[in-house]
Formats: sequence, structure tokens, C-alpha cells
Amino acid sequence: MQQRGSIIKSTLRRRIVLHSGAQDLVLFEGKIAHEFGVSRTPVRQVIQSLAAESLVEVRSGVGTIAPPLLPERRENDLTAYAAILGACAACPQTDTFTKVKLELVTLRMLLEADSGSSPQDIFFDCSNRFIAALCDLVDDKILKDALVACFWRFVRRRIVEYEGDISVVIQELLKTIKDAEYGAETGNPEHVLRMVATNADVMIKAAKKP
Repeated sequence: MQQRGSIIKSTLRRRIVLHSGAQDLVLFEGKIAHEFGVSRTPVRQVIQSLAAESLVEVRSGVGTIAPPLLPERRENDLTAYAAILGACAACPQTDTFTKVKLELVTLRMLLEADSGSSPQDIFFDCSNRFIAALCDLVDDKILKDALVACFWRFVRRRIVEYEGDISVVIQELLKTIKDAEYGAETGNPEHVLRMVATNADVMIKAAKKP
């Protein structure tokens, strides 16, 4: 059941993240439970977990929704992501560094290759693996949870920014991973996180332009 819960969470997160529309995305517990052949209990648990990541919220009389991102919050969202990366860099986990370094190489190769998979599948899967790799470099659970929440909000923000053009955000992700690889060459996990933060800082400066 735990594995089924992980599948449900990954599927719903994918739908939310890739939804670039201006309207609320409504999630119906009953339909989701029927789709995955489970009771409503594991669906509610998944929704609670997604709510902790600020991907969904429960509104009285409406149900569970993934609201569109507010344009006026754009700069704050990018700033929060960069700030959390900086805080994570101050609490590095060294034991997993070799594994993460290899994962970065693998992700770069996946994004550069023509695998025949849909761009949406490639982007989401690589994004999912990338944030998992970054979390492996952080030696603090609270910071990890905050990083995951900020990362997916950041990803949603970039998809909205490019009006759902996945090809553009794939190239943006590829550049970020290449920069993270460059940081990994120093042998210091802190530098990986700081290189990713630098990418976010560049976007923040762009957001401030009139």
C-alpha cells in the first residue's frame, strides 16, 4: 500500500506541476480512488502530503484544488527557492556525494538523448530525480522538506512562465544540471547546491526587470 501511495502521489504531483492553466485544478478524491483502485484513505493521505508541499489546498464547499500561481508572488517564489538552497548548502551531507555526482551525469545524458519518450515524461521524471539528488546532499530533514516544496513551486512557476512550453524548461533544467555537475567537480556537495542557487538568482534578477 505504501508503494501504491507513492505512485498516486507522483501521478498527482505530475498533473499539478504540468498544469499551466489559469484556472484551479480540482482533485476529486472519489475519482482518484476509483482510478487507482484504492479506498479514499490513502488518497487523503497523499493529498495531505501534497498540501504540506503547498501544491494543493482544501476549500470548504469546493474540495481539494491546485490553485494557479499568483503573478505578484513570482519574485518571492524564486527568492524563497534560492534562499532555501543557500540554507541547505550550509548543512551538507557528504556520505552520498559520489552517488549524487553519478546521478547528475545520468540526468544530463537523459536530457541530451533522444529517448523517444514524451517531453513531459522526460521533464517530470528528470525533475523528480534531480530534487531527490539535491535532497541527498542535505543533512537536515526540515530543510529537505522545505527544499522539496520550494522546488516544485519553482518548477510550476517556470512552466507557467513559458506558457507550458516544455522544450524551454527542459533546456533550463539541463543547464542547471550542467552547472551542478560543474560544482560537483570541486568534490564539495555545498558547491553543487550553491551552483543551483546561482541559477535561481539569475532568474530573480530577470524577474525584477520592468
